[in-house]
Amino acid sequence: MSYISGHYRKGHFRNGKWVSGGYVKGHYRSGLAYGYSSYSVNAHSTATEEATLPNDIELEELLSPQNIEIISEMMENLDNFSYARTLRFFDAYYPYDVEDVHYAEVLLSMNTCLSIDDLLSVREFVKEKITKISQSSVEKLPDDISKELSECVSKVLGWNNISFNRLKDNLRADVNSCYDENLFRLFKESKTITTDICGECFINLSFCSKYSKYKDLISHEAKERGNIDVSGLLETIAKRYEGFRTHWNEFKGFKEGMNGYAAAKQVVEDDFDYLKQFNWRLLPWEKSYYSEIDREEIRKRDEQVKIQKDNQIEKERQKKDEEKIRQEEEYRKERNNTIIKIIIGVIVCVPIVILLVQIPSEVWNWIIAILVILALMKK
Repeated sequence: MSYISGHYRKGHFRNGKWVSGGYVKGHYRSGLAYGYSSYSVNAHSTATEEATLPNDIELEELLSPQNIEIISEMMENLDNFSYARTLRFFDAYYPYDVEDVHYAEVLLSMNTCLSIDDLLSVREFVKEKITKISQSSVEKLPDDISKELSECVSKVLGWNNISFNRLKDNLRADVNSCYDENLFRLFKESKTITTDICGECFINLSFCSKYSKYKDLISHEAKERGNIDVSGLLETIAKRYEGFRTHWNEFKGFKEGMNGYAAAKQVVEDDFDYLKQFNWRLLPWEKSYYSEIDREEIRKRDEQVKIQKDNQIEKERQKKDEEKIRQEEEYRKERNNTIIKIIIGVIVCVPIVILLVQIPSEVWNWIIAILVILALMKK
């Protein structure tokens, strides 16, 4: 007999967030019985920061009216899931949380996801929430909920760090289990089975290991549906994955300029390239962490740098061309102004010259004399 805390079966959107609706009263028994009452989040309960979904998926999409109907049915039979203890934890935790998000529903929404990227997004979203759960916030939970995850009663979790860390580790492990199960579900639902699809499913598991039960499950599915043997491929992927972890740690012991740096980098780059060919999904922090050995990303960065450099050169060329055009335009304007001045001068001077030519020589003598006298006076 265990305590099943209350939860909301239906809901609505409020301020852009999904708020579950009718509250299901908690009770002690195996299985669930439903009784509805109004409920509002306790504003004085322990606050937790709101988690944010990575990638492009939204809560409204995850917990759409259509999906919430499916999720509500799942909530009626939590014991059917291998990660039921975590579902019960979030169900019991919800009344004491200040977020308008029911994380048991979010976790179950993985069963409605249609892509690996969406699954990965939800997995990280729930893990982020687990990280932000404080010790004091779990003290009010039923003891059986706490014991199931931490082997410790709730009242002790507030100061028992070992048990509290165990609780969080088990929560994360269950989230990984939910993710892996639904990743395999997507694999089984794929219309065709190819070696690449098998490799993609295997490499994107929470832990790609030769000891994973999914290695045999994927191999069996590939044999049954695609009539292909991928057991050797999956074994190789597992070995290369394990080797990559080892080689990466070895590589991090070198610095650029050391004699062994180039050889160590070559090995870890080869491992990384092999694994990435199966569309290995990397989290943002992993992309940043492995950026120095990701040949594809290095090539993209180099291309981007080249494009930026080419764009800069083109801008400078355009600037020079524009300056040249501006100078030529100024030269044309000055030349045109000079020509206009000459024409005006000719137009003005010709009549004057004609007029002067008609003046008698005696008058010219007087004019010259006057000009000489003025010149002498100026001196």
